[in-house]
Amino acid sequence: MQKKLSISLLIIVVSIIVLISVLVNPVQAQSPTLLQAQTFTQTPDPTLTSLSVPNLVSTPTSIVPQFTNPDVFTFAQLQQGLVNDDIVLRGPYSFGGFGFSVPADWVLKPGAQLNLSIGVSFNSEVQNQADVTVVGGGTLTVSLNDVLLTTLSLNKVGEVETLIDIPSAAFDAARNDGGHVLWFGLESSESCRFSGQNTMVFIHPTSYFVLPHDIVPPSTNLANFPRPLIQDSFTPDSALFVIPDQPSAAELQAAFITAAGLGKLSSNKMILNMTTVNNFKSEDAANSHLIFVGKAASLSLLTRLTLPLPVTEGQFQLSSDAPDDGLVEMVDSPWSNGPYVALVVSGNTDPGIIKAAQAVSTGTLRPNKVENYSVIEKINSIPASNPQVMDRTLEDLGYSGKTFENRGFNDETYVFNLPVGMTVSPDAYFEMIFGHSSLLDYSNSQIVLYLNNQPIGSVRMSDATASLPTNHAKIMIPPAAVRPGDNYLRIGVYMMPIEECSPPDVRGLWVNMWPQSILHLPQVAKSVDPLAPQDLAVYPAPFTYTPELSNTAFVLEHNDLESWRNALQISSYLGWQSTGSVISLAAFYGDDIPVSERSKYNMLVIGRPSQLPIIKEINNSMPAPFLLDSDIASDNSDSQVIFKIPSDSPRGFIEMMQSPWNPNNAILAVLGNTSQGVQWAAKALIESPLRSQLRGNFAEVSDQQIFTTNSIYSAGSTGEINAVEIPSEIDVPLGDEPAREIASPPAWIPPVIGVLIGLMILIVSLVVLRRRPSNTPRGTASGDKRTPGDGEDLKE
Repeated sequence: MQKKLSISLLIIVVSIIVLISVLVNPVQAQSPTLLQAQTFTQTPDPTLTSLSVPNLVSTPTSIVPQFTNPDVFTFAQLQQGLVNDDIVLRGPYSFGGFGFSVPADWVLKPGAQLNLSIGVSFNSEVQNQADVTVVGGGTLTVSLNDVLLTTLSLNKVGEVETLIDIPSAAFDAARNDGGHVLWFGLESSESCRFSGQNTMVFIHPTSYFVLPHDIVPPSTNLANFPRPLIQDSFTPDSALFVIPDQPSAAELQAAFITAAGLGKLSSNKMILNMTTVNNFKSEDAANSHLIFVGKAASLSLLTRLTLPLPVTEGQFQLSSDAPDDGLVEMVDSPWSNGPYVALVVSGNTDPGIIKAAQAVSTGTLRPNKVENYSVIEKINSIPASNPQVMDRTLEDLGYSGKTFENRGFNDETYVFNLPVGMTVSPDAYFEMIFGHSSLLDYSNSQIVLYLNNQPIGSVRMSDATASLPTNHAKIMIPPAAVRPGDNYLRIGVYMMPIEECSPPDVRGLWVNMWPQSILHLPQVAKSVDPLAPQDLAVYPAPFTYTPELSNTAFVLEHNDLESWRNALQISSYLGWQSTGSVISLAAFYGDDIPVSERSKYNMLVIGRPSQLPIIKEINNSMPAPFLLDSDIASDNSDSQVIFKIPSDSPRGFIEMMQSPWNPNNAILAVLGNTSQGVQWAAKALIESPLRSQLRGNFAEVSDQQIFTTNSIYSAGSTGEINAVEIPSEIDVPLGDEPAREIASPPAWIPPVIGVLIGLMILIVSLVVLRRRPSNTPRGTASGDKRTPGDGEDLKE
């Protein structure tokens, strides 16, 4: 009994000690902020190793084989190196592929082939066995332009290489723009019968086409415009602008409008450069298109082109009653043997060349008497948009119903227009009317809505919504997501079946989008706060607020080809960001901006400050003013470290401020103390990694390094500026953890610990007293004589 008592007391003591240790340790419950701060690593996505898939790895570009055969092109080459990983197809059903185009001077010949290099894995017990035939591996279909090339049986594990002949009919079925689509389809439903087997196919970028072809002059039919200027083939599209030696402001304006149009049509992928007639070199024109922009009398090089409407005595022989007509002509480039052409954007007058440039910016040209020249009589001004009806259905917008049926991701885009200067009120919404199949796996199927590529809502599907042919879901439209001009409402539908192995041709998966879905768009005037600070972080706003860039003007130096080149690049970028059908931006020289024009535009001032008279006019109001006749911005920042930088060391400056002629407009100064500095500042407005660092109203650019500040003006300021430095980013060393909060124990814990310690001491004392020997023996050898008290003790 004594032993049992000791064990019981020992258990109690140990329990108390454990409880004390738990209470003494820091409290485990942490705040959400602390938990978030500690989450710096994540489990990487599972990757296939050599144990699961022998020799199946993506092939980086550096080891993609380069063939000497001029007819051979790898998948990586056809995609211009944008995608260098495997195309991965996972069973039981999966699809994938890519599009590509060939140069405009190619004529494909019979004998084309596709050499397909793939890896096959079944993720089963036989996957590491060589030369094992697998039952139920499935098939891989290969199609070009929806023409079936072959169906491969997947019954071997590992690497497979096969050569496929391509019939001429496959290339004849190309898209209207001349593009081709290579498509793969994996079907492995039989593998569902085998536990643990899941077919995977890896199509390597080392796969290649053999494309026999002849070289012919590219077509110059303007009905095909913007092809061949924009070919989107595996050879990057590039163009060299040739302008007069002393261009008028209108001739520069026409060049920038043309560049903006090409930026819009090519998604800013076209490589653009600029030179003047006297600086033109034939070797520079050997590997790019040529775009001549200017009046006939200013472009002496036009006489070297075989034009359908040639220049005679410095003039085009246009109709005498329409001297301001514009003219666009396209011919083969005499300086190139490749797929390059010469485009002439011209006229006899400044209004004529601007019309021609605006016509080019639309991307649609109509031939005149012959196929390779167009005469532009008039460009209609953009009419002011009438107020839209508050409620319009998709059917009112010209759209019919849409049924999504493809397994995986589907989408459809609907366009609505918002007038310039207007936005929507906070109660705007899209009421989606939809129905769907009951065979969908609701946990893996979803509907997501995007407005101008921003997600704005989602819809959950269920058996309840499947039981009704029409369901109504109201998605609120945030005013911040809309923009002037065209807005793009995209509905993305992702569908997966309940039974993964159900065949896709049963058509059991579907989502109906009914044309009676409603856009509720109450419009309100967009308020502009004249006192709101300008911020580089919002660029390209406000220049893109008008879809046609009609309130954007470039202000430039005379005789500065480098600054004109920078403006050309910025024009292409802004055109890409615009949504208008025709580009209508303006251009002025810095010493010749009519007073009546100054209040109309958001201005982009580009060049060296000392050479731009407009800078002297606005200097005292700039975030970082320039000293008299100096090209260095004053350093008024409160930085802890001030560096000494030589005045002739290249530096770029970007400053944003309100226009003194119209507080609703902005001036963006893209400046530098040298041509290199101006170029750095311009690149920061074009290249995404640099542009993302811009903020505040002043930035100093040194190659890839950007320092930003935000100047805060006090009331009645006389030009003195208090600058607050804004760090462009915050670096957290990879090996360091953030400081963790140590939570203090609650106030009730110390008293409880004291009570428990006292209780433990009391229990130990009782054990010691119970085990102490008594002076009176409890029993003797002659007999077992016990007192009543002793008996009670023994009973215990």
